[in-house]
Amino acid sequence: MKRDGHTHSEYCPHGRIGDTEELILAAAAQGFTHYSVTEHSPMPEDFFRRVPEDLREEARRTVMRPGDLEHYLGKMHRLKEKYRDRIALSVGLEVEYVEAFAGWTRDLLDEYGPQLDDGLVSVHYLALPRNFSAAGPGGKPLPPTPGEPEVFLPMDLSYDLNRQTLLPALGGPEGFRRAYFGAVRASAQADLGRYGPKRLGHISLCQKFDLALPQEERGYSPALEEEILRLLGAAKERGFALDFNVAGLRKPQSPEFYPGRWIARRALALGIPLVYGSDSHHVSEVGLYYDVYRQYAQ
Repeated sequence: MKRDGHTHSEYCPHGRIGDTEELILAAAAQGFTHYSVTEHSPMPEDFFRRVPEDLREEARRTVMRPGDLEHYLGKMHRLKEKYRDRIALSVGLEVEYVEAFAGWTRDLLDEYGPQLDDGLVSVHYLALPRNFSAAGPGGKPLPPTPGEPEVFLPMDLSYDLNRQTLLPALGGPEGFRRAYFGAVRASAQADLGRYGPKRLGHISLCQKFDLALPQEERGYSPALEEEILRLLGAAKERGFALDFNVAGLRKPQSPEFYPGRWIARRALALGIPLVYGSDSHHVSEVGLYYDVYRQYAQ
């Protein structure tokens, strides 16, 4: 079996996909036998109200528009039937995990879960207290959202944004990574209902901009390694697989794939499955670095 478990579609606002059918055909031509389309699930407007205003429109582009979900599911199921004799297509979602909205996500999955074959749960946002103090794009003050207990910032848009916001607010790269891995562990332990995904997406996404940091601030401290082991323990206990996400190899400031060599080896030693994910947002990314995954595949 040759499987891609993490890909996107024309319903991704930040992707560059004309038609998902092109990606499916490209995967079949490369010998993939199983292909999962896992579009970013929508988030409610209440969530975006708790993203700082200067970032709100960009944040909306990180997930599917709510009105597109049923169209997405309908089209993917039509493609699944159309190509059933060439490739096994799974229809899924990449669910955004934000603890304060876990109930909303569980309700979404309860409603649409019967139409899903596959899925991941991923973390792209970190919570900060409402009185955090940080600068936004270009050093412009980035005020919190009044009246909310916490606000949410995207953590993988750019190094400059992280340097001006999340890194100072969380105590530097170490605190940033600790907050991220803590959120991923919480996603593995969360009750997202009977249709909750059983694969964790790109669990070392916090490394995306590591090459922009000074050498001494890269990598994992012993304390962080312990946090990662707790995360892997939670994944093992709850029966999760990990997304072997090669998008990190396409990013100029990322040192390696997600979850990286050290975590991948630890996961395999614990018997946690690794599932190749191209995380394709364009047809040219289909199947990239599958040879890297083969070095770790069981």
